[in-house]
Amino acid sequence: MTLQDLIDRTPARLAGGDPGIGIAGIADHSKRVADRFLFAAIDGHRASGREYLQEALSRGAVAVLSRENPGALPAGG
Repeated sequence: MTLQDLIDRTPARLAGGDPGIGIAGIADHSKRVADRFLFAAIDGHRASGREYLQEALSRGAVAVLSRENPGALPAGG
């Protein structure tokens, strides 16, 4: 499945990047992210998922879902 496939099925919009990138899975916890995953940076009871963007990217996230634009992300995850 590509990022564009996911966007087409939701009210989400692409803030930047390659909509054709392949997505192997989705995780809402940075420690569950694997190669080619979308990281859902949602707010929890204790912390914001945006606080874990770098960890998710280092674990292989290629896309981020966020209510707010997370800003420029490093290329290549």
